[in-house]
Amino acid sequence: MAAILMGNPLAGQGALPKDAAAAQAAIDAGRQVPPKTQRECDYIEAAAAYYRDFATRCERAR
Repeated sequence: MAAILMGNPLAGQGALPKDAAAAQAAIDAGRQVPPKTQRECDYIEAAAAYYRDFATRCERAR
């Protein structure tokens, strides 16, 4: 699975719009493979929440 690109929001630089499509593809791919642990599932869903409504909501709101 491809790495999901997220900046460090505490450093003031979050994900870039050019990375959102690649991240969404990785999230979709991760959802297709059954996670082996609850932690894996939670990580995928946390990344999905971070990128949800990327184009219309600011990073802090996401």
